[in-house]
Amino acid sequence: MKKIWLLVFFTACVHLLPCQEIDQCDYGFVLFDGTRLFSMYESNQNYVSIYRMGVRLTDDLIKDKKILLALKILIRPTFIAFTHEEGHRSILTHYGIPSISQPFFNLNGAAYVKGVEDAILHRLRLEDLPSFIRLHTAGLESDYCITQRAFRSAAFNQDSWDTLIWDAGWREFGILNYMMSGMMVTVFEKAMAPLTNEETAELYKKTYDMMLYGIDEEENEWERDIVGHDVLGMIRHLHNPESEFHRYTKYSELNEEEKNMLIRIGLKSLINIVNPFFIGKPNFKIGDDLFIGGNAAYSLAPFGDFIEQNIYVKKGIWNISFYAREAQNRYRWFPSFGIALHDVGVTDWFSFSTGIHYWMQPENLDFNTSTVMHGGAVEADVTFFLPNITSDYFKSLGISTGGVFKTAGFMSEVESHKTFWRIRAGVVVRY
Repeated sequence: MKKIWLLVFFTACVHLLPCQEIDQCDYGFVLFDGTRLFSMYESNQNYVSIYRMGVRLTDDLIKDKKILLALKILIRPTFIAFTHEEGHRSILTHYGIPSISQPFFNLNGAAYVKGVEDAILHRLRLEDLPSFIRLHTAGLESDYCITQRAFRSAAFNQDSWDTLIWDAGWREFGILNYMMSGMMVTVFEKAMAPLTNEETAELYKKTYDMMLYGIDEEENEWERDIVGHDVLGMIRHLHNPESEFHRYTKYSELNEEEKNMLIRIGLKSLINIVNPFFIGKPNFKIGDDLFIGGNAAYSLAPFGDFIEQNIYVKKGIWNISFYAREAQNRYRWFPSFGIALHDVGVTDWFSFSTGIHYWMQPENLDFNTSTVMHGGAVEADVTFFLPNITSDYFKSLGISTGGVFKTAGFMSEVESHKTFWRIRAGVVVRY
């Protein structure tokens, strides 16, 4: 019942906020992004384009406001699990580990990536701990990347706020719920500690475990989720990578230092609220042809977590983004930054995007080191729109190609932590 009232309240707030005027929209679909289907970037980009085009077509075709409202409340949030689980699955696929994505919630209220033996996961932990940790964080990483796309597109007037809020709003709510739930249980436990005696300690222990992913591992290992609770598992394996291996970490297994990291993650996740997008202001108009927007963000990394500050500037055909990032492992902070141009329409038939990234990260993505590893990446895409191809549902159709090259280190939506390059290609629909 509480969630239903949250849905109604969220919907009412959206309809009270003003609509946003938008420029033309280009929706990109990735058909090739390396040799293994599907990459995280590929899944995220294709989902975003399908979702936004679907929302606009639905709004254009269905005139009954009650039906539209029901679709916005009930249907749109249900697809969030698809990309979240695809994020987990993409890491396994990159390392050649077969798996099955089950993005529909089961009787335990959980969506799974399954079909992997314990021995394979255990070996990955032993041989490549950062990649094993990323199995846990990749779902939230995917959610983070999709919400950042929404904030950026709205800031550049590339899609309407009313279209974007339904996915970005619910996805951000899910991120906060996932990251803050551990902190809330920890704070509750600390508050109840003076009232806990030996007789009630075991009962409280079971209660806390049930409050946070109280699911027992299935007898058949092929039916188990690969990681269980993303945040609990990440924290336990970061602090105790040689502990007894099992997938579903219970809250009662964590020591005090690990529980303090739950508080750290929960408090930092509140940074995601620092975003004018959520009050209907994705950008601010300054002068006749200048728009400026921005947001703060927080997410997890294979070695800990990071805070990010984003600035978006739109001036004529120029869409410019800049970010500063501060990552943290167990002992120190590591700064990074990047700048990019997005969908610069040089002519009616040609546009391009490009970006440059620089990072300082822990050497070997180690949670416990203070040694710095320097690195970075460059990426670029070009799109050529084909002449005389149009219909009642789109203005033009284009072909895109591009790629990314990175040095060793963690880069969102790129599964490899080593020096890596990838070519991608696809189509772009101009709506």
